Amino acid sequence: WLLLDDSPMQMSRKASGPSQDGVSRVLHMVGGQVALLVRQGRTKLDPQTHSRIVREITGETVMALVHNLLRFEVDTFGGFTVVQDISRVECFVRDVLYPHAHQYEADMDVYLSLLGGVKALFSVPKQALPDILVPSPFEPCPLLDVSVCRDLLLCRGGAEPEYAVTAEEADEVLATAKQRRGRKGR
Repeated sequence: WLLLDDSPMQMSRKASGPSQDGVSRVLHMVGGQVALLVRQGRTKLDPQTHSRIVREITGETVMALVHNLLRFEVDTFGGFTVVQDISRVECFVRDVLYPHAHQYEADMDVYLSLLGGVKALFSVPKQALPDILVPSPFEPCPLLDVSVCRDLLLCRGGAEPEYAVTAEEADEVLATAKQRRGRKGR
């Protein structure tokens, strides 16, 4: 489900993307607002922000925006303690970004699959966590950096405290998953 790696998440480039400055500019411009809209369950942006996203959109921008949104949720709101929060992100990707990035649909399909994996990460018992963090050869997934996976693990719990994971347990889960991935080979 989630492919662990020490490097930042990679994404396919089907066209020449903007410079890193361009990506940062888009994230700075819309990241907080998008996170708020997603939090409210809305799928519309104001016309000015919407036109900026559409004008700047590339596979790299889309993935960076959604990836940043995951981290923004973790940092600002205490993470995805409710699966419904992840569903809102899925709706945003599908309803707001999808219509304007047809050439990057494959990237977004993969990311929606990844979000499904994150949902699973919040719904399985602790002992099953390493299993869903070991990549399956049948599930193409982007790389998600280890720090984000760790943040997400620490956000488990919420209404079900027995699902909560301590920092030590999170490190152990990540180490176990990485070890199993090594045994399976890449």
